[in-house]
Amino acid sequence: MQINVEDYDNEFVFAWNEEKFGDRLMMMRDSFAFYESEGELPAYNDPTEDPFYDVMEALLIGEAYYRLEPLGYLIDNPV
Repeated sequence: MQINVEDYDNEFVFAWNEEKFGDRLMMMRDSFAFYESEGELPAYNDPTEDPFYDVMEALLIGEAYYRLEPLGYLIDNPV
């Protein structure tokens, strides 16, 4: 199972697995508890401490196979 997380500011979609989502959820709860007690959001010196920050990773969405031999003869491939 994966959770799709959308970044509306940069128009990116990140795919988190259950373990990563659970870790980030705990970080979000800690940030919210800090906000409730202090009245402001915590200052994150390191981006990895921010529960809403994620590194861009390559995501395989599909594969395709195409025969290259007809290209040598400049023949159209109907498939």
